[in-house]
Amino acid sequence: MGLPKTNRIANAQSTMAAVQTAHFSFSFFLSLLVLCLAAVPVRAAVTFTISPSVVSNAYNGLITLQINGLTNGVTNVVVQKFFDVNTNSRVDSSDLLVQQFRLTVGQVNVFTNEATSTPVTITNFMPADTSSVTDQMTVPLNFQNGDFAQTLVGQYLYKISSLTNSATNLFIVTNSPFSCVVTGAVVNAATFPSYTNLPYSLVLLCLNQGGPIVVQAGAVANSSGTFSFRAPPGNYVMAAAKSNFVDDISQSGLTLVAKTTTNGSVALTSATTNITGRIINSANSNAIAGISGSLISTNEQISFYFTDTNGNFYAPVTTNFWEAPEDAFAAAFQGDLTWQTNSLLNVSNKTVSFTNALPRESAIFYGVVSNNAAVPLPGVYVYAYDNAGHQSIGISDNHGKYVVGASAGTNVWNLFVLWPDNPGLTNTAYVFSPGFLQMTLGTNQAVQQNFSLLTAPYSISGTVKDFNGNPVVGVEVFATNATYDAANGVTAADGSYAINVSPGTWTVGIDAASLLSAGYTNAPPPNLTVIVSDSPVTGVNFLIEVCGEISILTTNLVDGMVGDYYETNLTATSCQNITNWAPAFGITLTSLYDSNIVYSAGTAIYSESHLLGFVESEFGVSNRYNPNTRLDEAYFTNCTGSTSFPSGSTIEFENVTATINVTGPMTNGATVTIKGQGWTVTQDTTPNGSNYTATLKCNNNLPSSGNGYGVQTGYIAAFGETITTGTTVSNTVASVLGTFHSIPTFGDSAIVATSIPITNSANSVVFIRHGAHIAQYFMSAYGPQSTNLPPGMSLYPDGTLAGTPTDIGTNGGNFNFSVMAEDTSSNVTVQPLSIFIFPATTLAGPTSAQAGGLQSSNTFPLYLGGLTNEFNYTVFMTTNLASPNWVPIFTTNNPITNSAIVPDTTATNATRFYRLQISQ
Repeated sequence: MGLPKTNRIANAQSTMAAVQTAHFSFSFFLSLLVLCLAAVPVRAAVTFTISPSVVSNAYNGLITLQINGLTNGVTNVVVQKFFDVNTNSRVDSSDLLVQQFRLTVGQVNVFTNEATSTPVTITNFMPADTSSVTDQMTVPLNFQNGDFAQTLVGQYLYKISSLTNSATNLFIVTNSPFSCVVTGAVVNAATFPSYTNLPYSLVLLCLNQGGPIVVQAGAVANSSGTFSFRAPPGNYVMAAAKSNFVDDISQSGLTLVAKTTTNGSVALTSATTNITGRIINSANSNAIAGISGSLISTNEQISFYFTDTNGNFYAPVTTNFWEAPEDAFAAAFQGDLTWQTNSLLNVSNKTVSFTNALPRESAIFYGVVSNNAAVPLPGVYVYAYDNAGHQSIGISDNHGKYVVGASAGTNVWNLFVLWPDNPGLTNTAYVFSPGFLQMTLGTNQAVQQNFSLLTAPYSISGTVKDFNGNPVVGVEVFATNATYDAANGVTAADGSYAINVSPGTWTVGIDAASLLSAGYTNAPPPNLTVIVSDSPVTGVNFLIEVCGEISILTTNLVDGMVGDYYETNLTATSCQNITNWAPAFGITLTSLYDSNIVYSAGTAIYSESHLLGFVESEFGVSNRYNPNTRLDEAYFTNCTGSTSFPSGSTIEFENVTATINVTGPMTNGATVTIKGQGWTVTQDTTPNGSNYTATLKCNNNLPSSGNGYGVQTGYIAAFGETITTGTTVSNTVASVLGTFHSIPTFGDSAIVATSIPITNSANSVVFIRHGAHIAQYFMSAYGPQSTNLPPGMSLYPDGTLAGTPTDIGTNGGNFNFSVMAEDTSSNVTVQPLSIFIFPATTLAGPTSAQAGGLQSSNTFPLYLGGLTNEFNYTVFMTTNLASPNWVPIFTTNNPITNSAIVPDTTATNATRFYRLQISQ
């Protein structure tokens, strides 16, 4: 099965982050003690040949191991491949075990193509014996399969071992005649400026790209520590490795120009400790020998390792955080998967050890990579990953054939050709058919998927921005047509993108998953159709609607009655689901301002009655108000204890006595300063936890200013702290009337409302400013709020308001409250609501005494109790509840008594039903 074409090609940058060690995992340890199988003198009957025995590092064909003369029931052979570091043509402790695998006579790896019901034999991947003769083995190996250490310029030793025989043969890798020459030395950085060379160091020339780190060429320094090898032109990173040293590659960029010689010297730093570990098979805990891995630190130091015959490794490092991934190519050759991500190891001048268990491959993808003319494309990387964190990689051979391992089960696997960081596709842009394959696999299943590539000489480009013109960064733009998919483009810091395409009609759009990952929760805009003929197409632009608005849709609530169960559902809408409801006593807006003052976001506003931080004053001395002081820096408190003003303000007030307690959290050595002309400052200030408490008291005997008021100035300043007054003047709470959204226009983040009350702010106009956008709201006091919801009722997280009212409260049955809704993106808004609760009213037949005095052949009296003169009451009657026909039989408007007798003068039916309607 395949994905929708809108998600065919994975973003190269995000995909490459998951496979940064896919081909070249940077670390291996050079001073590896090799535990070899016990050697037995080679019997003359056993022959071991390698064909060809000399290849260049660019060779992409087969090498064949031929083992003859296996007698006396020998059925198993261990093959080891050593890199002969010191070039002495024999296996010793200086050499690296770069590959090891076990062969069984006549055993091959067979999978089944379920679509065709045919077996698929794998011979050049996960090595096996293809010979049908019992005393010999023929083992074809793809030279490029495996990690980078298989193709380094130098000489290798293949060693075969069985219970009765062993043999060793030389295998040589030469340098291809590329046009550039790299020379230099590997030196000890600690010996600056004279520098001491480090002989037999491994030298690696890696492609400088955003994807997997790929070794283009490599060699080993000679006994003098110098090296020389050839490479194609391009941008590279130089790296080196040596026992007890690490390499800093942060400044190791190197550009090679055709027909030139370039100095590529590398300085290594002494290691301070080691990371040791073991690589095993997760299914049976068997050691995985001869597999390479890398250690990469957060400050761009690298080290390398190879596992020995017991799966152990030992690698030099320094104090830092390190990752230690295995090389995905080396693991794939052994038939194992690797992990997309690896844990950070905290190294602090002591040895750190860990064990990594690699899952076994139990299914495969295979096929051919070719161009649109069916010409095979060798050296192309094909990559797969699943939703459980596993990954695998393969490379096409000289016939374009590839094999990529996978695991069977419920994990969903994704398969595609790497782009743009694919070493086999470095010179030309392509589109792909298919762009992406996604499926689960069964045990031993082989899924054939051929890839066809078409050159993409043109491009589609444009921008992705929001409605305010702000760039939308890091989202993927796809392009697809009936046959091919292009590699997704990723928007840059300015919102621009570009996609390589071939001529044709393309559907271009925004990948929904990447849009969500970038924080935009609205659906992508509609796709666009773009026709490409013989030139690039520009200006293919997209506008993204910014999500963040949340609105409470419920504005009116039905009335309830004391003693009767009540239930209603509150509703709200946003780009995300509503996850939380709560009753709120009022709101604090994030930003309030007028023409003179700007208050910062999150400021809690406290003010005199009818004031909300504006320039007017209760006593008309607004000219003494300092409009340049920010409310969040300090507070002024007058003697009445009824107000807080910005610091620096001056106010006249009555000569009264009041005590105000001021508290504020004390952190980081912050100080509280209390000053005031005419104040008595009581500073019994013993810290209470992290809080500071002080008491200020107005003097009673202040001189008059001529108008009957005393004049005092003062301030309370908390530097680095928040000061709040402990005095509450009123239980009146303010809210915003009308529809209130947490975001007024496109392009802004949410304006958050909370349940912190704004006191004493009735009938004030406030302006909410967010960015450059301004909205005006009227603040209206309502309450009281001491009861909030009617007694007996509750507001639940799913938006249900339910319960049985038990009282009409102290406001004649009126209950004003706020509700607050929050969505999954943490957008919040508050809206005022009100509910009216009728008093309990009874509707019953007469007492037996009343019935005796009122009973007649056609009259049935009812008794109404609990009436008030605030409401209208109407009694309805029906004779059938199955198909009711309610007829009014009695009405009273604003009764002056709390009870009434209601006669039903037409009560001739045996069965009659009544109901009471109460209205205002």
